[in-house]
Formats: sequence, structure tokens, C-alpha cells
Amino acid sequence: MDTGFYSIGFQLCKLLIGISLINNCYRFLRLLRVDGPSQTPPSLTTLPTLLTLPNALGLFALVNLWTFMLFGFDKIRAEAGSWRVSEGALLAWAFLGGTIGAYAGRALFQHKTRKQPFSSHLHQTAILQGFAVALVGGWMLVG
Repeated sequence: MDTGFYSIGFQLCKLLIGISLINNCYRFLRLLRVDGPSQTPPSLTTLPTLLTLPNALGLFALVNLWTFMLFGFDKIRAEAGSWRVSEGALLAWAFLGGTIGAYAGRALFQHKTRKQPFSSHLHQTAILQGFAVALVGGWMLVG
């Protein structure tokens, strides 16, 4: 029985992405798994086979869920007055694709809604990602 990151990651994929994408998630996590010094990590030649639309959407969903959970965790820690998630980490996860999760976390948890310059940095990240999506979308339509 597999335990640890592999098992938890597979369960998250199963929960979030849906039945149709389970096999892609399973293959992806299976390739990432390393059982010890005798087994080597997957080669970079397997990377293009993993770059499919279902895998990209699954990763996008996981990054947004993680960002959303970080905002909730930070809110709980802020109310308790204990160690917090840094603003840099929250913005980094938003920049890596978790902007939707960041905005959802801000709205649901009422957290970091008025904090400057955090809010302006998050807005700038969202605008940059919007331009990137429009650019890639236009490139795919034309090319």
C-alpha cells in the first residue's frame, strides 16, 4: 500500500478533478514517485507526454485549491496570533496560477482585503495573467 505524498496527492486529484481525469492524475503521480536510491526519477523525455490539457487543468485546480487553503490557514493563524504564512508566499502561489483561489480565499475568509501593497500586487498579478491568457489564446487561434 502506498502512503505519503503519492497517496494524498491521488486522493486530492480524485476529489477535485473528477472521475474522467483520475487515470491522468494517477499516471502523473506514479511518474513522480521515487521509492529509494535504486529507482531514478523519470527522465525529461516523459515530460511532453504529461503536458496534456487534462493534466494542465488538474494542476491548475490543485494550485488554486492550495492557494485558497493557504489564505484560510493564514486567517486562522492571524486570529490566533501565531506564526503566519508570509505575504510573499501567498503572492507567489497566486502568481504560479492560484489567482482564482487567492480571490476566493480573500472573499470567503475576509482576509487581506484592505492590506496595501498586498492587494495591488495581487491585482497586478491577475492583470498580468489575464494578458498572458489572452496572448496565448490569440496565438492558438491564429496559429
